[in-house]
Amino acid sequence: MKKIALGMICILLFVSFAKAIEVTPDFYMRIRYVDQDFENNNNNLNYNTFRIKTSLGLKTTFSENYGAYVRLMNENRPYIYNMAGKSSQYNINEFIFESLYFDANNLFNSTLDIRIGRQNLYYGDGFLVWEGTPGDGSRSIYFNAVKFTIKTEPVTIDIVGHSGTKYEQYLPVFNQTNPPAKLNNSNEQSAMIFVKSNLSDKVYLEPFYVFKNENVTYYENIHTLGSYIKYKNNLWTVRGQLAGQLRDNLNDVGAAFGGYGFIEREKILFNDTLTFGTTYLSGNKEDTSANEGWDNLYGRGMFIWSDLLCFLYLPETGDVGYWTNLQMYQLQYKVNLSEKICISATYAMLYANESVTGTFYGTGKDRGNLTLAEFIYKFNKNIKFLVYGEYFRAGNFYNNDLKSGSFLKTELTLNF
Repeated sequence: MKKIALGMICILLFVSFAKAIEVTPDFYMRIRYVDQDFENNNNNLNYNTFRIKTSLGLKTTFSENYGAYVRLMNENRPYIYNMAGKSSQYNINEFIFESLYFDANNLFNSTLDIRIGRQNLYYGDGFLVWEGTPGDGSRSIYFNAVKFTIKTEPVTIDIVGHSGTKYEQYLPVFNQTNPPAKLNNSNEQSAMIFVKSNLSDKVYLEPFYVFKNENVTYYENIHTLGSYIKYKNNLWTVRGQLAGQLRDNLNDVGAAFGGYGFIEREKILFNDTLTFGTTYLSGNKEDTSANEGWDNLYGRGMFIWSDLLCFLYLPETGDVGYWTNLQMYQLQYKVNLSEKICISATYAMLYANESVTGTFYGTGKDRGNLTLAEFIYKFNKNIKFLVYGEYFRAGNFYNNDLKSGSFLKTELTLNF
């Protein structure tokens, strides 16, 4: 498989320079510093590191209907302290193919587009489909997928097949670490259908069905059916999503539910936006053999913008950013002070739907409260700097060993 992949890459690069109508390179660099600290030295949750990500891409247009894209990426992380098994020694780390896909567009009288290969996918605010490789954090989010887009009036239908692996299997990894970077908890496959439709100039609808097979400690088939909807009328926007799941572990079938709703109002004072919303994700009932906990499929670690909560879910679900068993009520204020400066602040109250047993947990269902703040400065369209922070105050859902946690991130990105 890897020899075939290398052959395809060589052919792509050769054609790019020899016969292509247009060749467009791109470059991305992200320099990030992160400090996460939970009170009472929960060392399995604390860390302090630099994350330096660079990538180089090449977009090739063979003809009006056919093209390809390849992107090679590296991220290395010199750790400072408080990360068991991680070295503070600076290493270059792995180089991986972040993207490698081929496009065939406007086939059959402009009714069909096809994209084959490693690509990014995003649907419905990223609630279910956004992150294809949660095991490596924000280093990569790709899917190994085939996507068929059927373009008709008044709807567009995306049909996607995806195959994910615990470790890289499909494309070569250069300078691979030992052990190699983990991409998922297990091998997994999925099939998805998204039907996208603008019912009017104010209403957008996106019903979907996603089948996913996971093989963590046992095989599980997950069927998810639901819809995303967005309504915009002048300065008001209402958006949300509701879905149901059947989780079949070949012994028992559990029913799970998840969804969210947000109301946004723009220009309250000047160039600002106020957003209020709530999120509900069902939890697993410990007195049943089935699993009724919401599985966020490929939204893991991304939809709920909290690095602290990502890690707090690790002892609960065995995975970072596995959102489940949650009620969240949040209020956000965002203002653009100028074309270059944007600031935002968010406050959220968090609750659990079901109690969880274990030494990490208490007897209540109050997860706690979370405050987030962000400052963004755009030097120009290519260079951006941000400072982002979180503070979490634990509720009685956790035991007395966990009081609070803080997270700080500074980041400089260059995109050309």
